[in-house]
Amino acid sequence: MKTNTAKTHFIAFYSYKGGVGRTLALVNCARALAASGKRVVVMDFDLEAPGLEHFEALRPRDEKKPKKDGDYPPLAGFAEYLGECRATAPPAGLTAYIHRCAGLPDDKGEVWLMPAGRRNDPAYQGILGLDWDHFYREEDGYRLMENLRGHIEDEIEPDYVLMDARTGLTEVGGIATHQLADMVVLLFNLNRQNLEGTKRVHDSLIALETAPILLLAASPIPAMPTSKGTPFYEKMQIIRRTLKGAKNVERPIVIPYQPILAWEERILVDQKDDPFDFDGAYRRLLELILETLNDPKYFLRLATESWQNNDIRGAIEILEAGLKQNPGNPDLSVWLANLRRDSNSLATAQQIQQGRIASLRVELGEEHPDTLTSMSDLAETLRAQGDLPGARALQEQALEIRRRVLGAEHPDTLISMNNLAATLRSQGDLPGARALQEQVLEIRRRVLGAEHPDTLISMGNLASTLGTQDDFPGARALQEQVLEILRRVLGAEHPNTLSSINNLAVTLRAQGDLPGARALQEQALEIFRRVLGAEHPDTSVSAFSLFMTLRQSEGEDERALETFRDHLAWLLQRDPASLGADQRYIREQLLQWKATP
Repeated sequence: MKTNTAKTHFIAFYSYKGGVGRTLALVNCARALAASGKRVVVMDFDLEAPGLEHFEALRPRDEKKPKKDGDYPPLAGFAEYLGECRATAPPAGLTAYIHRCAGLPDDKGEVWLMPAGRRNDPAYQGILGLDWDHFYREEDGYRLMENLRGHIEDEIEPDYVLMDARTGLTEVGGIATHQLADMVVLLFNLNRQNLEGTKRVHDSLIALETAPILLLAASPIPAMPTSKGTPFYEKMQIIRRTLKGAKNVERPIVIPYQPILAWEERILVDQKDDPFDFDGAYRRLLELILETLNDPKYFLRLATESWQNNDIRGAIEILEAGLKQNPGNPDLSVWLANLRRDSNSLATAQQIQQGRIASLRVELGEEHPDTLTSMSDLAETLRAQGDLPGARALQEQALEIRRRVLGAEHPDTLISMNNLAATLRSQGDLPGARALQEQVLEIRRRVLGAEHPDTLISMGNLASTLGTQDDFPGARALQEQVLEILRRVLGAEHPNTLSSINNLAVTLRAQGDLPGARALQEQALEIFRRVLGAEHPDTSVSAFSLFMTLRQSEGEDERALETFRDHLAWLLQRDPASLGADQRYIREQLLQWKATP
């Protein structure tokens, strides 16, 4: 899977119902970006009612204008691309499926269009009737869509990809909103059906492990009073209560009703010297999009995603890009320093964090949540510098305050206990770490339930400590419980399930159950390779774990060598700087192995 970067932003425009101007909003934003010098790809995922190719500015460059207005030939696009992927393999190039658009003469940038496809062709009809669940489960659908993302980024190198997601709760719309999007613009009218449907999509998006940024746009809204007590005001109150996950929930963009748009599809931002400011709402929407994408929190979110994918280099590049947009931002600076891990960077992070804590103590007080969070962050920096006593002192102080102010069972108190347990482990105080982790697990099981994600994390943390104490039966029992729950709740191919398989395999290997470890590792590697790709960091870790188990197994030298050739040898041909931390470590271990007589 290609890790998302700060370079190309994927933005989905979604509406639960039709007739709210979703496509018009997308096209106006795309045209304004192109006029200002940006490279933009627009993608039509509305297979039932595609509309992007009907705008003349989005027709292919050098295309002859038809004799009859609007009678343009159909264009190949998403349906044909996906049909070729399913029949053979992803095509070598995108020229046949993504078309450079005509635009306007004074554009400083360019737009490319991937239309829905030729509606009367068999490939299109096949996509309309596609079983998307089967496509994702049996045909590597997730990976094919990630390949499309990477293909667009590599071949066209756009600044923005704007995706027109079809209405309703559909699988095709989910590709844009739930898989590809960094940001989703939710467009809706103010009637009950629109708001209830939008809430359902909003709730499903914010529940994702890495949720996209959500922006709200009410459209099209006729002129009406907006003061307290009016119907408009009451609708805004409903939005504030039910769509809390959106960035602009307190002030959604309002796109006014324009009667002219009922008669013709006009791109308002292309109308020069508009005395009536018809395009003002679209420009305000685009300003909000750009402002949000330059917000430090956006870069922190992308960096977190890269870090979770073990792509440390990618996370560093994203944070560096964020600092160019937000010079001196302390959150970006501190995390960048902690990822770089050199003494100068960590010293800079420590200085920033100490200054922030001093200010927060004066402004908000010792017991304010922001002060305590900053203390915890500084403790992590001290731990990275090797100052374990200093980290422990801060964590014990934060834990004491949270217990006293919030109570022993508050989520923040439990986080403090986990942080302190990690430091105790680093100091070699395994009994102390174990005692804290057992307390956290007991509380989370009782308060949150046995299957809550936080409970499962606690079980994993405690299992790790038990394994370090050589209590392998205890670690194995916990890990088997976690794996059973994850398989049942998340499915066999979820990343958390696969990580749990690997953790259990490590314990089995430590117990001497090499056949059991091997069986689990082979199962995990097959799924990692199929779902994430051969060069994903998690695939490399899985392959290396299997390699080590085979090396320890009697009579499996040839199988170990085969695993190295098939899954790991490519690492030795790569520049270490291009690899994540885990892959660099594996590369070093493989080099030592090859150098050993």
